[in-house]
Amino acid sequence: MGIKLYEDYASKYFKRTVRKAKLNERIHFHTLRHSFASRLIQKGASVFVVKELPGHEDIKTTQI
Repeated sequence: MGIKLYEDYASKYFKRTVRKAKLNERIHFHTLRHSFASRLIQKGASVFVVKELPGHEDIKTTQI
């Protein structure tokens, strides 16, 4: 049995956790997505495969 998390809830919860941990305020939930994709590519994953994971429509978005 899973729990459906809404993006807004997850983002706000993450931000509260960042503040509570006294981490850099510039860290956002989106930072996790970017870091995940970047690490996959650094480890040799195909940019075309990585493009599908976050749901990017354009390969140029993934290449950023």
